[in-house]
Amino acid sequence: MAGEKSENLSSLRYRNALKEIRKSQPSNIEFQINTAQLFRLLAELHKKAGDTEKVIEYCREALSLSETLLETDRNVEDNNSIKLEHRSRLARDYGLLGWNLVKLKDQYEIDEARKSFKESQKIYKEILTKEPSNIDAQQGYQWASDCLVELFKSSS
Repeated sequence: MAGEKSENLSSLRYRNALKEIRKSQPSNIEFQINTAQLFRLLAELHKKAGDTEKVIEYCREALSLSETLLETDRNVEDNNSIKLEHRSRLARDYGLLGWNLVKLKDQYEIDEARKSFKESQKIYKEILTKEPSNIDAQQGYQWASDCLVELFKSSS
């Protein structure tokens, strides 16, 4: 019990330190990208450990950064359009958040999961409008659609 509490405090300190650095360097795009990737890695590690609540927490952090990157890191060569790589990450982050929210099996989380899958689907569709042959976006769109169908079946 004491080891678990110490681990949680340590994890909290690291997460807070990342948040503070993030706030102090909002224009450092590379740092923001790397921090989002770090949160995705932490979510993946907690997923392997079976800690769904921590996975959701880190998914939300990655999602927040992904949304920020959509607004700050633009493709100058293409009329300041949003870079597709950020859209792809954002769509994936929404999907992963939804997937993990479903695991909690609480109606509030199920509703939020449904919204996350719909947002993921919407973003993948935007990517496909610009790049119809994007295999990752096609698969992501289908996966989000399948998740929504399964949610509908399970709630009926």
